[in-house]
Amino acid sequence: MMHHPLHSVPVTVGLDYSDQAVRVCVLDSAGDQRLNRDLFNNAGAIVAAASRHGPVRGCVIEGGGE
Repeated sequence: MMHHPLHSVPVTVGLDYSDQAVRVCVLDSAGDQRLNRDLFNNAGAIVAAASRHGPVRGCVIEGGGE
């Protein structure tokens, strides 16, 4: 089994927007959760938080609506 340094494993970011915050969930390539928390709606803060866990390979956004 090959071990990768924590910050070299690609991650996928999920975003769920609400009026007050953005829920940011970061999963590694094995599907393990690296981050799951609310952040202010600020693109720079979201990118910084996600990038701390590895190179971002993709992003999904949960769309809500009625």
